[in-house]
Amino acid sequence: MLLINGHVSQHLRANFHPPTARIRIIRSPCARPRCWDTCEDLMSDVTGGPYVQAALFCERVLSEKDNVLSLIRIIDRLVLTIAGPAAPEQMPPSPVACQAVIMLKTGSLSGSYLLKLTPKTPSGNELPSISTRILLAGGEDGGTNLIFNVQFIANEEGVYWFDVTFESQLLTRLPLRIVYQTLSAGQLPGMT
Repeated sequence: MLLINGHVSQHLRANFHPPTARIRIIRSPCARPRCWDTCEDLMSDVTGGPYVQAALFCERVLSEKDNVLSLIRIIDRLVLTIAGPAAPEQMPPSPVACQAVIMLKTGSLSGSYLLKLTPKTPSGNELPSISTRILLAGGEDGGTNLIFNVQFIANEEGVYWFDVTFESQLLTRLPLRIVYQTLSAGQLPGMT
């Protein structure tokens, strides 16, 4: 992939193959089509942070003695199944439990900051947030790994969005889709 002044051409995006790609940074006039003016060099600013290394849901996290994480069963969808002839058509309130993992790199920041995970239902209602103070230190490549136990009652099907905010600024959003299915007697899961 070729970056020129922080821009990636449409042609390069279409032909980008991550396993074999190399990144070259060229500081020259803008490479966008029909743009020959000098652009603000987006790659020269190394200040800022934190930077999101990973943000995802999984069923379980193992934290080894050397602080290396193993993420077990990474998910972005949960299927809630009720079997039997009396299974309701509409999804009943159902407990959801998983873990959210947020991995941040410090960048040029250091100090104590507030990080918050705020879920929103498919209909847009905000559920109670989970928040914690984090300490960023250790240089620009230092960081922190956060593991949140996410538990809530799902009252509706659809995508639940979880906003990750850092000192009131949105860092990223995580989707978790809840699917409800009913099974009649003799049906196997996944065969609706």
